[in-house]
Amino acid sequence: MQWLRGFELELTENEALALTFVKRNKKITNGEYQRLNNINRDKAFLEIKRLIKKGAIKSNGIGSGTYYVLNHEVNVAPPKINTQDEAEDRLQEILIFCKSSKSKKEIAEYLGLKNLNHFEKMYLKPLLDEKKLIMTIPEKPTSRNQKYITSTIM
Repeated sequence: MQWLRGFELELTENEALALTFVKRNKKITNGEYQRLNNINRDKAFLEIKRLIKKGAIKSNGIGSGTYYVLNHEVNVAPPKINTQDEAEDRLQEILIFCKSSKSKKEIAEYLGLKNLNHFEKMYLKPLLDEKKLIMTIPEKPTSRNQKYITSTIM
């Protein structure tokens, strides 16, 4: 999320999360915006329109095939960040994303990671060890229904 600091846009938390998603995944749909921010279709539509008006994203396609991409006219050259900053940013992104409970797969997909073992070792385990992230079913850590949520005690 550090790359967002280089822009002179006033963004809500939902908008910042969505822009980070678009940067990683190259696009976002209304449905993805809804799931990402845990909001309904109408609210997602309004927030996406606000991002378009701010010049942060632009729409492609029509109807149900519409998706949104970064507006490269505004986002010309985000500042380079080092690996340590990127890792810290990813940990922060996970904590923001997990305000509502998310599965391991959902979190990894949000970060654009395909290797769940790498994700678990590099990101999930440290956050669990630091008690910044908690399991929704702590008595069954390997349950297929296991989800993770940001701890209120940080």
